[in-house]
Amino acid sequence: MIYHDETLSFRVLNAAVITHPSGYFEVGGRSYGAISFRLSGSSHFEIGGKHFTIEPGDMVYIPEYVPYKVEYSASTIIVVHIMNCSYREPEKISAVQKKAYEVRFLRMAELWKEYHSVNRIKSCLFDIFDHLERETALLSLDSDFLYSIQYLEEHYADTALNVESLCEKTHISRSGIQRKFRRHFGITAKQYITKLRINKSMDLLTEGACSVKEVSVSCGFEDEKYFSRVFKKTVGCSPAEFSKKMLL
Repeated sequence: MIYHDETLSFRVLNAAVITHPSGYFEVGGRSYGAISFRLSGSSHFEIGGKHFTIEPGDMVYIPEYVPYKVEYSASTIIVVHIMNCSYREPEKISAVQKKAYEVRFLRMAELWKEYHSVNRIKSCLFDIFDHLERETALLSLDSDFLYSIQYLEEHYADTALNVESLCEKTHISRSGIQRKFRRHFGITAKQYITKLRINKSMDLLTEGACSVKEVSVSCGFEDEKYFSRVFKKTVGCSPAEFSKKMLL
């Protein structure tokens, strides 16, 4: 799947909300690819020998230079057009939390309309891929550990949150919870909490509505300087530099 490709690279062209009339279409290989989320209507694709039926809430990836046939009912989609994508397999993605992805795709269309920022759209796409990867991983978790992940998603902004408080809340021993995090995510519980907070901070910095200090507090960091050090170590640049890049 495209969201499992750790070497994924691509160039963003644009993002938009598009309506399609009912009908059958044969499309030659285009010089750009597309990642889309269906808001309404349905479609049936034949792409590279694969057949996909796409319903509202589904996503589809069509690589560049791959011809396809499609039959639409009257439809509305949100699409991001890309070029030079390293991933070449067409695919349908049916997520569990469909509304969460609808919100993210709508946000991309709004960001493109307002800023025409390829960096913001690219950041949003990687956020979507990260959520898809984590959603896939969560499907294999036992109920106790799944609750601990959901608890972190809801309480990451709490500065008192740490491994000890997580163990106390979920009634899983420290050794047990570390074992589960390493088995499912390949990192420690502390590293997962830090990664979660940094990912949330990147979302806020991408929106550009908060100062670095406000972002650090909103994401569970008591000290702005410590947040900046952790962010730079994780992302490769300071929060302020990252925010500036997202405005380009």
